[in-house]
Amino acid sequence: MNTKLLRTCLLIGSILSAIVLWITRTGYSPSLSSFANANNQIFYYLCLLSSSWFFILNGAKRDNNLDYWVGLGMGCILLTNMYIMPLAHNIVTGLTLLLAIFNIIYETSKKERIVNIFLGASAVGIFCIGYFTPFNFLFAEVIAMACIAIGMIRGIWITKT
Repeated sequence: MNTKLLRTCLLIGSILSAIVLWITRTGYSPSLSSFANANNQIFYYLCLLSSSWFFILNGAKRDNNLDYWVGLGMGCILLTNMYIMPLAHNIVTGLTLLLAIFNIIYETSKKERIVNIFLGASAVGIFCIGYFTPFNFLFAEVIAMACIAIGMIRGIWITKT
């Protein structure tokens, strides 16, 4: 399979598993991380594992250390269960999100940089709106993930990798 296609499928699978997680929920869950102990937690793990593998494969293809760090951050989100270590989980999640946004802005051509700055600002803005207001935080997390995924997919298919 083409690595561009595999990496794209991993990103799309990550977003789809987050959507399926929302659809198959049995009760109210305020965020993606709150599904760590839910009945449908398999989709939570699938979401983060497919994202992690995407960044690891992307780092290997582009010879980019930032991708490896984001992939490691995704794995650390899984390791720091929000019910056991909530502060560590929030710190790791925030740092991973910021590193992923920095990655889509820094590792792009100057021609595409303005689009990725907009996508990164949109991801941070909607994430903050979801976190600090009564807006549904889970929905905000999925939108932020989609913004980053769009930036990464654009990087795969538009630039020569």
